[in-house]
Amino acid sequence: MHPLSKKTVPADSFWENWLDGIIGILLLTSLAFAPWAFGSTQTRVMVALNISGTGLGILWLLKNLWFPKPAESLSWNTKALFWTTLSILGYSLLMALNSQSAFDLTTAAFRPLPHLAWLPHSYDRNASWFVCWQNFALAGTFWATRDWLLTGAKNSHSNDSSLEAESLPRRSRQLIYFIVTNGFLLAMVGLLQRWHNTPKLLWLVQPKINTEAWMQFGPYAYRSNGLQYLELVWPLGLAAWSLLTNARRNPPAAGLYPERWGLLVFALTMMICPFFWESRLSLAVNLLAILFTTIILLKSHRGIKLKLILAGAVLIPILAGLTLNWHCWSERFARAGFQSAERWKLFKAGFEMLHDHWLSGSGPGSFIALYQLYRPDPGSEWQVYLHCDWLQTLVTYGLGGFILVLGAGVLVAISPWIRHPLVVPDRFVTLVALSLGTGLLNATLDFPFQIYSIQHLFVVLAAFYTTMSLESRRRLNLF
Repeated sequence: MHPLSKKTVPADSFWENWLDGIIGILLLTSLAFAPWAFGSTQTRVMVALNISGTGLGILWLLKNLWFPKPAESLSWNTKALFWTTLSILGYSLLMALNSQSAFDLTTAAFRPLPHLAWLPHSYDRNASWFVCWQNFALAGTFWATRDWLLTGAKNSHSNDSSLEAESLPRRSRQLIYFIVTNGFLLAMVGLLQRWHNTPKLLWLVQPKINTEAWMQFGPYAYRSNGLQYLELVWPLGLAAWSLLTNARRNPPAAGLYPERWGLLVFALTMMICPFFWESRLSLAVNLLAILFTTIILLKSHRGIKLKLILAGAVLIPILAGLTLNWHCWSERFARAGFQSAERWKLFKAGFEMLHDHWLSGSGPGSFIALYQLYRPDPGSEWQVYLHCDWLQTLVTYGLGGFILVLGAGVLVAISPWIRHPLVVPDRFVTLVALSLGTGLLNATLDFPFQIYSIQHLFVVLAAFYTTMSLESRRRLNLF
C-alpha cells in the first residue's frame, strides 16, 4: 500500500479508538495535575480527581458494554481481581450507608444516626461517603488504565509481528515517559526550592503547617510525601532505561532509542532527592531500593564498561548527597529520640482503636473523628493520620475489609505470572514491582496512601504492572 493512501477504518474501530483517546487524555491529564496541585491534599483538588476517576470508570464501562470482550479471553486472575474490587467498593459503600453517626469537626461532637449495629458501620458519615467516592474513582482509574494499555499492546502486536520482549508498545512507552518526565520536573523544582530556601510551596503558597523550607518538598507541605512520590517513579525510569539499553544492542527489532540516556539522568535526579531532605524513613527506603536496583541491573547487563557507568552513576550522587548534607543529617538523628517517643504514643492509640474495632472497622475516613477519644491526654495534638497506613486500614476497614484489600494486592502481585499480551524481561517486571514496594514500605511508618496524588500514582502503576507477563513465564509455559 502506498504510504499516502487512505485506509478505511470500520465504524466500530473508530468509536473504540475515540473512547480510548479520551481515556488516554483524561488519564495523562490527571497524572500531571495530581502532584502539582499541592499534592492533592485540598478538598477541591480531591473532588477534581474523583470526577476524573469516575469519568474514566464510566468510559471504561461504556467501552466494554459497547465492545464486549469474550469471557474466555479474561484470565482467572483478572476475573478474581474484578470481583475483589467490587467487594471492596461494596464494603465501603455499606459502611457509608449504615453510618452510626455524623461527626461535626467544629464542635467535635458525634450526632447519632439510625443504623443496623450488626452490620459494618461508620462513625463519620460525611468522611466515609467522600472516601467511598474516592474508592470508586480509583477503581475506575485502575480498570480504565489497564484496559487502555492492554488495547495498545494488542494493537501493537497485531500491527508489527517483529515486536519482542525488549520493546514496549506505544501506549506503555507514553505512560512511562510521561510519569518519569513529570517526576523529574517535580524533583528539579524541589531542589531549586531547597537551594532558594523559600518557605512557600512552588514560591506561591505559605502552608499552615511545616512552615520552613526544609520541612517541605516542591508542592508538598510534608517533605516525606514528596520524596515518597519520587520513590515510586525513579525505579520505573531505570526499568525503562534498562530495557532500551538492552534493545540498543538489537537495532533491527527495536530501533536506536536516543531517549535512553535522558531516562537515566531523570531517574538519577529523582534518586538523589532523599539525601537532601532529612526524612529518615525515606532515606532508608531509598537506600534499600537503590541497593536492589543496582544488583538487578548489574546482573542483567553485560559489559564492564556499562557496569562501571552504572555503578558510578549510582554511587557518585549518593556520596555527594550524603557529604553535602551531612551536617543536617547528624542533627536530624541527634533529635530522633523525642519524635520516636511521640510516634510510639500514636501507635499505642492506634492499637487501642484496633482492639475496639478489629472486626468491621470504624468506617473509611473516620480516623480523624475517632482519634480524639483515644488521645493520650486532652492536651496532646489531634492527629490527622496514624503514620502507619497498614494499621490505619485495619482500624477503619476492620479485619474483613483488610482481607479484601490484601487479597486484591496478592492478585496484583502474582499477575505477571499469568498470560498477558505484554511480555517483558523479568528484570523490568522486578523493577516495576520494586517501585510499588517502596510505597508499601513507606506505609509501615508513614501515611503515603492518605495522600491522593501518591495513591493515584500507585493505582496507575499497579494497573500497568497487571498488563505484563514475565518472559521466563513464556519460556517455562506457566499458567
